Amino acid sequence: MLNYAEFLQANNYYEESFKVYERAVAAMFGWPHCYELWVTYLEKVIEKYADKKCERIREMFEQVLKSVP
Repeated sequence: MLNYAEFLQANNYYEESFKVYERAVAAMFGWPHCYELWVTYLEKVIEKYADKKCERIREMFEQVLKSVP
């Protein structure tokens, strides 16, 4: 899954790669297994959109906090 997301990012399909991460953290894996997915996902989004989409990043962090047991 991470390989596919990285492949999409390497080909400048960032939003599509973020959708792959979203599906993975939403349904496929629970805690603590999705920890690495969340960390990678957040790092990639912050790297790409830190200066443009602060609200989106904030919502993602809130989503993480709600899903932590």
